[in-house]
Amino acid sequence: MEPPKYGLGYLLASSATGQGVATESVRAVVAWARDVLLAEAVFAGVTHGNSPSVAVLERLGFSAVQEFESYTRFRLCFT
Repeated sequence: MEPPKYGLGYLLASSATGQGVATESVRAVVAWARDVLLAEAVFAGVTHGNSPSVAVLERLGFSAVQEFESYTRFRLCFT
């Protein structure tokens, strides 16, 4: 049986960008998924051209794993 897969998404008001809100929020959700849900990986999709979101994910250790027509899928593995 395959382990469950978890995904995440986020959207910030423009007035909240550049303050570390997304990074710290994603960090907390990822830790919860790892520690409480015992997730083996978390996935996130980023629309092409959204470099701030790519930076958040890369800062937290996510890697791009697949390209689609309108977005890139990122993955963070815990195992």
